[in-house]
Amino acid sequence: MIAFVTVLLLLFSSLQNETAADSRDTDSISFPSFYEMGITVLDDGNWEQALQIWHQGQSALSEHNLSDPRLAFAYIELAAEKKAQTYYPVATEIYYWAFRTADWKAYGKELSDEIHRIIPLIDIDERYTWEKRVRKRDSTLFSDVLEFWITRDPLSTSALNERLIQHWERITHARENYKLASNSPYGTDDRGTIYVRFGDPDNIRIKNISLSEVTDPYLGTPIFVSTNVSVRLELWTYHMEGMHEPARFFFGNAPNGGRYRLQDGILHMIPVAGNRVYMGGSYIIDNTGNNDGIGSEPTSRDSDFRVIQNPLTDRPTVDSRGGSEFLIKYGVLEQLSYLDPYFSELYDEMYRTVIIHRGNFDRAYQAANARMESYEVRRKTEQDYLEPSSTTDLLEDMLSNITLDHAVYRKLDRNTGNTIYVLSLGSDVESQAAFEIERSHSINLSPELHIVNSIESYDASWTPVSRDRFTVELVDLYPYYSSYYLLDESETGPYIVVNSELLNTGRTQNSGSLVAISGDRARYFVAGSGSKRIRIPDRLKMEDGNILISDIFIGRSQEVSYDEELPFIPAAQPVFHQEEEILLFFEIYNLHKADESGEYPYEITYEINRMTDDGEQIIEDDVYAGITLLHRSVSDHDQQWFSVELEEEKTPGHYMITFDFNHAGETRTRQVSFEIREQN
Repeated sequence: MIAFVTVLLLLFSSLQNETAADSRDTDSISFPSFYEMGITVLDDGNWEQALQIWHQGQSALSEHNLSDPRLAFAYIELAAEKKAQTYYPVATEIYYWAFRTADWKAYGKELSDEIHRIIPLIDIDERYTWEKRVRKRDSTLFSDVLEFWITRDPLSTSALNERLIQHWERITHARENYKLASNSPYGTDDRGTIYVRFGDPDNIRIKNISLSEVTDPYLGTPIFVSTNVSVRLELWTYHMEGMHEPARFFFGNAPNGGRYRLQDGILHMIPVAGNRVYMGGSYIIDNTGNNDGIGSEPTSRDSDFRVIQNPLTDRPTVDSRGGSEFLIKYGVLEQLSYLDPYFSELYDEMYRTVIIHRGNFDRAYQAANARMESYEVRRKTEQDYLEPSSTTDLLEDMLSNITLDHAVYRKLDRNTGNTIYVLSLGSDVESQAAFEIERSHSINLSPELHIVNSIESYDASWTPVSRDRFTVELVDLYPYYSSYYLLDESETGPYIVVNSELLNTGRTQNSGSLVAISGDRARYFVAGSGSKRIRIPDRLKMEDGNILISDIFIGRSQEVSYDEELPFIPAAQPVFHQEEEILLFFEIYNLHKADESGEYPYEITYEINRMTDDGEQIIEDDVYAGITLLHRSVSDHDQQWFSVELEEEKTPGHYMITFDFNHAGETRTRQVSFEIREQN
């Protein structure tokens, strides 16, 4: 320990002397390998000291805009391996730093390895693109890596990224438990890849199969067979949200004794090539149609095959490849039919086929093979396109993710000329809040529920530019809660992420400001969360002599707020009911032609049209309203808001409001869509 401290003191003394010399630039500063120093003390069993060295190394390098991503990857890997939760916030911080300062030239292998540990998690459409960009050493990929993790951070009120930490905890678990091969990006067999991607399966079933008999589909009696079939199947199932049936993953060795891996399906694991089935009874199934005068010739109900006895071996055999393959698969599926509905479905299909063909396994094979193979292809397609489910298993107290809806409206700041993005954020929190209240009552707690909405802005390298949070107490439960926030273009980066969290602050034990809740403690207060990346629209461009119209804001009457910026809260999800009132707001700029009184006249014509069910096309002959409004503004800039009451008999469906603004012979058009639903 004394030697270790001495080395550190000498190291940092040397660094301070080097960095204090004004005549030396950043490129000439020589740093020791913090990574190697950490490995050395780790080999001596001092894992916490290794973490400290790597963190100190990151701080020293960061001061001089230098990088060593090995520090980040080693730090987060070791922290996850030790389940050292107090180090998780720093692990998150250093990990982000690694990609913000990454350099392909110096650390190409380390960066490539880490990106390949992420690729199994991304959409299948993007995997090829990411692989190609890794090969090209594309530095813009680092920004995409940061976006991937930042937008998946489930809790913005905590200092760590729970999803990133979970990813590395899963890697650690996979490396400890799935070691029958090392072909995955994690140094594990394929089970490790599936585990890192999806987490713990809902069910694991293991079945060892040694085929010795098959049940006769007609008589129900056993047909004794002798084959070389010996299959060990491991089946993982996941119940995925939005899927009608579980996702199934089959693991085992290939029939030729290949490596243990993820298989396309059980039928691909059965060794059938060159396998002849010897039967223990008196007869064989011969599909050749010619017995060459050997043995007895009982007449079959199907003239395409004969049942004969083999006098040379006194053991019957299924001599054709098709018949043998069908019989082997049929027998294996018979053993598996009680294991999972997937197998019983395949077995029933084969059973029906052999009954139709009156026991002729060769003809049954020909008839069923295409269907069996298409079944496997369909399962493989489902497997390839499955994406990780929600991250609600991150926290014991977390419920299903809050459903976030959002809309971004544009208006113009007349003082600065910048476009103001009015972000409307909606959260479906009723079920989460109701559950939290029920659970709190069951343990004698008084819940104090708040919605915390966060708006986070990042620059092109995904470095934070700004973060704003605002909270609202949920006194009454509404099916849908929405709020809005103003984003000034001059104060934001190109990337915007919104988060919404349902917190029970009654469990904070008077910890102070709600917004101040951070770190691991926040894990115990969260009942639900949601996160979304916001796409910022093009800015409004002011041109002399041309009128300009803001976006059309749409909202509900019960959400009127009458503040300085907007008369009501704009809707994140414009869904209304019959007889409900729709609120509409707009701003018009650059009115340039005044009348005799010095005022600026303009008119608005709007009509509401029915849309097709998919909301893509207007139904021309179904017009709800067509109204023209005349206005006079005392300045070259005006704003108006008004309401439209929906009729009780109006058919539920999709609608479009089209506005035409006219001033001095100029016309501008704006549209906004909404949906009418029946009252529950």
